[in-house]
Amino acid sequence: MTKAILFIITLIGVCFGLAPHTSAQPSVSIACGADQTTGSSLPSIFPGIFYNLLSYPRREFVYRFERITSSGREEIVAPLTQEQILFVNNPTVSPDGRLMAFRPDPYDPDADLIIWDIETDAIQTLDITPDELANLNRSEDYSLQMKRFVWQGSSRIVIQYLDEYGYGVVAQTFIDVDVQEAPVPPLLLTRGNTETFDMSNFPVPADYTLYKRYYSPQHTYVVQEIGRVGDRRLEIIDAATHTQVFSSPSVLIPRDAVWSIDETSVVYSDGNAGEQQRLFQVDLNQNSTVNESLIEAVREELGANAIPLSHLIPTFSNDGQSLNFNVYSPDLENAYFVFHNLRTGMTNLVCNQLSLRVGDYLTFWLPGNRYFAVYQGFRTHVIDSETGDYYITPSLAYVGWAKGPNVPPVADA
Repeated sequence: MTKAILFIITLIGVCFGLAPHTSAQPSVSIACGADQTTGSSLPSIFPGIFYNLLSYPRREFVYRFERITSSGREEIVAPLTQEQILFVNNPTVSPDGRLMAFRPDPYDPDADLIIWDIETDAIQTLDITPDELANLNRSEDYSLQMKRFVWQGSSRIVIQYLDEYGYGVVAQTFIDVDVQEAPVPPLLLTRGNTETFDMSNFPVPADYTLYKRYYSPQHTYVVQEIGRVGDRRLEIIDAATHTQVFSSPSVLIPRDAVWSIDETSVVYSDGNAGEQQRLFQVDLNQNSTVNESLIEAVREELGANAIPLSHLIPTFSNDGQSLNFNVYSPDLENAYFVFHNLRTGMTNLVCNQLSLRVGDYLTFWLPGNRYFAVYQGFRTHVIDSETGDYYITPSLAYVGWAKGPNVPPVADA
């Protein structure tokens, strides 16, 4: 076990620019927790509101959910008619946990945007234009996130739609939902403004093929994955000026860039799961420089038998301070989740005892930035990034983890 611990400390030192067996040791901790699941539900210690789908709507003609808060859990049923159930899909919950939007069937010409006010149990319908409906049709993709509306705040819904080959987001349409308190409940919902960000006209270098294109979180930049024979790379383009601000070194296969919340730092990896991979960090505040200490091939440092990184798709916490990814080697007794705090430099290794893969499945951080969740195999797995304890709840589909209206902020540990 001692050898395994030294191995993983050396790995983190290489990845984050720390000299092996020196400054890395004081800043690295290792935790292997235990299964803390009790019964079939998550405990109430988690912040916010968790919604979990319990029914097969097309078979049972009912949308039944489990709603978990700090006060406990309850079963709730959306008051949809059978006809409405036939023509809606993939609900998603607003950040405050009060509204749930159901994705209209893109093949129903009379489709409406259906929103459920959970607090008052009222169903309201809003008009959706033919163009918006067509864009929903183009959003059919294997990704769980692409099959649902994306809430940006509790009164704005985002439709992401793909290019004709399904390789990347071509545009995003923002639908404002005006939410007003009425003299008598429920909330008064009306259609507000619609805004579309289009990426189809951004330049691609001559002789290069575009593989994927997507926005940064605040639409300041557009990211392009491009390639030609013997050369694959990632570009970052200023969305306002259409000028290139960064072009990566040639990499094997660039994986989706992950942005910090303020859009000043980008982290991405190359290679496929199970192959040699490297971790890249770009600082856009420093003239788009690449942190070279993150680019060194881990295998060169650890020996030819090491498989340094597997399923390396980083995930930023909600506050942008922590970075999470997976690490694996046949020389290790365990696979690990790596939680690296960019502010403090502290790295916490948590045993990945469930063979979960960050990035290959829907992953998200809970409010407060301590607990990390992975939706995989019809279950939601929640991991404590400090202790390594984990919790499991059956889930036919992940619906949403809302911050809730009165959840106090949780300080970083």
